[in-house]
Amino acid sequence: MRIVEVISGAGLGGAERALARRLQFAPRGVETHVVITGVEDSHLSVEMAQYADVHRPHTAPLKFVRSLDPDLIVTHNPKEAIRILSHRTLPARVPVAVVAHNEISSEGGFKRKLLDPLMPILNGRAWRHLAVSSRAANGVQCRGAKDIRVTLLGSTVSLGAEPRYDFWPQDTRVRLAAVGRFSPQKNLHNLLLAVHHSQGELIAAGVHLVVAGDGPERSSLLALADRLGIEQVLTIREWIEPSDGVMAAADALLIASCAEGGPLTLYEALLAGARVVSTDVGASLDVLPSDERCDFFRGSDVISLSHGLVSLARGGRVDETERANRRKKFEFLSTHDRTKFFYDALDAI
Repeated sequence: MRIVEVISGAGLGGAERALARRLQFAPRGVETHVVITGVEDSHLSVEMAQYADVHRPHTAPLKFVRSLDPDLIVTHNPKEAIRILSHRTLPARVPVAVVAHNEISSEGGFKRKLLDPLMPILNGRAWRHLAVSSRAANGVQCRGAKDIRVTLLGSTVSLGAEPRYDFWPQDTRVRLAAVGRFSPQKNLHNLLLAVHHSQGELIAAGVHLVVAGDGPERSSLLALADRLGIEQVLTIREWIEPSDGVMAAADALLIASCAEGGPLTLYEALLAGARVVSTDVGASLDVLPSDERCDFFRGSDVISLSHGLVSLARGGRVDETERANRRKKFEFLSTHDRTKFFYDALDAI
């Protein structure tokens, strides 16, 4: 079975990371070609190339996809889904599976205005939609679809990784992390304001939050943190790859987002045994209710996030028994295990 997977770039986003990790566990009999239509690149394209043929067509990507003679086309971005589904004959000749990686169509408001009306019109031309969460299944990327399967992506951590306690100040007693792209949907400005609002209790409990990542809002977040004077309880850092050691040291991962795909960090934290406190976005509603020590923020506003931070501070550190139990409970979220479900949903097993 020849599968052609179309993605708009090979950056460090969740869709690209999930694809690169999944390919190594593709079932026998599946031949994969990855077509990257944009210029964004990272080490992930090299990882993909170990398990698939990776192509970067300079022009006419649809013509190139057709030339590969696929048995199945899989798209990973709304733009690519629209490009392929709007073709006059291609969706009728080759089954198209759309992977819905988020509950919204785009971070940008202008792009959403363009994409949101188109997707419900074209989605019915797809053979199947694979939604990475229940919320994604109910979002605009799947609206109008005729067959939707919820398929959690999962991730990978090394359980033997040495904990990176040095990611936090030496005197930290409760280690919190918020990880991801510094973009509007991550709601990090409100998170910083919530830290300022609850700073007294966080200091008293020895809590320190590291906000790690990069993206378009990095400069404004650094300026806001400096203006708020919260350096005693918060540090903004670049993310470390691989993240295994950081997740092994964190007591809890915070997800303050207004919309999400997985995110993959949700799975990585649980696989490493850390608690997770999240807004009700992405796959959090699919996995967190089964863990009594994981929780949800009441909302994404400053006061709700502040209440959640104070609750985490009062909850203290994660001991090794709790960490080991959580690792065991969520081992089904490993990339190895989730890959079987993904290809099963594609009828490729």
